[in-house]
Amino acid sequence: MISAILCGSTHLYGTLILPYQTRLYRIAFSHMKNEEDAKDVAQESLLKGFIKLHTFQRRSRFSTWLIGITINEARNRLRRSSSFPMQSLDHSLLDGSTVTRNVSDAGETPAQSLERQELRRTLLRAMEALSEDYRQVFVLRVMQELTTFETAKTLKISIALVKTRLHRARVMLQASLGPGLLRTK
Repeated sequence: MISAILCGSTHLYGTLILPYQTRLYRIAFSHMKNEEDAKDVAQESLLKGFIKLHTFQRRSRFSTWLIGITINEARNRLRRSSSFPMQSLDHSLLDGSTVTRNVSDAGETPAQSLERQELRRTLLRAMEALSEDYRQVFVLRVMQELTTFETAKTLKISIALVKTRLHRARVMLQASLGPGLLRTK
């Protein structure tokens, strides 16, 4: 399909990227911590993927290549915005309270929904406490389910370093969350 796109059938790009859109958004969100910024990063990554498709060398999977673009785009945006931090009014009201956008499962009881939301907040806080190196490996390996090889290729680090960082991230998360909350494999 990539060859056909490069030969002029550009309309196929939408079909090519369709399976990866949600994964790219999640990766962008794990870096940006903001829905709108994550959407922008994912969209920009897909656009850059189209523009740079001719540079894809087929040494790795297409998804790994796109994830690398997404991570780089998120890092660049964070670098650019770090000197001028802004918060969207969609997420924070003028009185300092925040708007929650969690939608519960229709089959959940209110107590289950509250417990799930609290667990999610606790996990996100624990992940935010990790250094970026550990957090990136954890997100790619555990949450995005990339292989060790794909994670190493995406982050441009060795396989051994991926394994070490993943182990250390799990140990740190387990220490901060408690022994029963996060099981290591």
